[in-house]
Amino acid sequence: MIRIDGAPPCITDQEVMTACGNRAAGAFKTVEMQNCARFAAGIHPRAVDYLEQAPVLVIAVMAGGGRLNGGRANRDYAAHKFGPLCERGARLRDVMAAYGLPVPMRKIAARALSLDYEDALVGLARVAPSTLSQIIPASVARQRRWLSAYQEFRERLGKSCTDPNSEVTWAATQIAAHNASCEAAGDIADFVAMGDQRINGAWSWPRAQQAARDWHDRLSAGDAKRQFGVMAYQVVDLGSHPDHLVIDGLEFVALRTPSAIHAEGRYMRHCVSTYVGYVINGMSSIVSIQRDEQRIATLELRQGRIAQLKGRFNSLPAKQTLAAARQYVAAIKPARNPKASV
Repeated sequence: MIRIDGAPPCITDQEVMTACGNRAAGAFKTVEMQNCARFAAGIHPRAVDYLEQAPVLVIAVMAGGGRLNGGRANRDYAAHKFGPLCERGARLRDVMAAYGLPVPMRKIAARALSLDYEDALVGLARVAPSTLSQIIPASVARQRRWLSAYQEFRERLGKSCTDPNSEVTWAATQIAAHNASCEAAGDIADFVAMGDQRINGAWSWPRAQQAARDWHDRLSAGDAKRQFGVMAYQVVDLGSHPDHLVIDGLEFVALRTPSAIHAEGRYMRHCVSTYVGYVINGMSSIVSIQRDEQRIATLELRQGRIAQLKGRFNSLPAKQTLAAARQYVAAIKPARNPKASV
């Protein structure tokens, strides 16, 4: 049933191979992971048992050792490495150890996994098993969010940190504890990689977020002074432009300082912070549109007209938001004043 000559080992009985492949694939969510599971399960009849006990092995095997074990990334290599382990009935812990995986990683559910998370798994494999066992979230949804955010953290961190027991372990623990989002993880990674102070291992995630926000504020202050000759919190005179107006339940808040404009761009994840110069020179005014004190869109006005209206990540706003913005423009007078005042 098993081919054991020089060619890669595999199940030769097509019916058995199909049954093993389907059994392994059924646990995974994406077609990509299902196809990987089918290949890994087709190496040996015992393979599917290992894959069901530790779904993360599918990524390790398909990487051919890859970044998880420093080997070549191709299917022949994967089969030659995994096949003998299956053939001799190695213990699960020994199979996982062969791929550099600590035993607690068997707790990561199949439906939480994606090949996109390989770098996250590289980092997690270096976390102390006792720590890892305690931080892996229980639900599939939280595991997926955790892996995605941790992947974002490591990608944004790049090569600026090489100590697996410092920032990366801290991040894995804190992201899990606070169910942090990708964007929050990315912001913290930027701070770790480029900020003006180190992460304190005793910090909580909220404390690190505040430190990152403070750092961004210091950057915006320096940019405003260097580029435009004004302080970050210096108020720009927008003439008769109202500070705050409510239309159809939406709040329109005029942003009158470089710091406020930077904060809008940071939260909304778009490039409005680059428009500080236009506001200071009287060419534009920037308005934050909010619902229940939560930012939902950013409005740029030029000569009393809508120049841009963007949601988060430069998305298109809802029709209700656009209609309210048009009402807002009709309700105010154009405000153009090229001078900034304290």
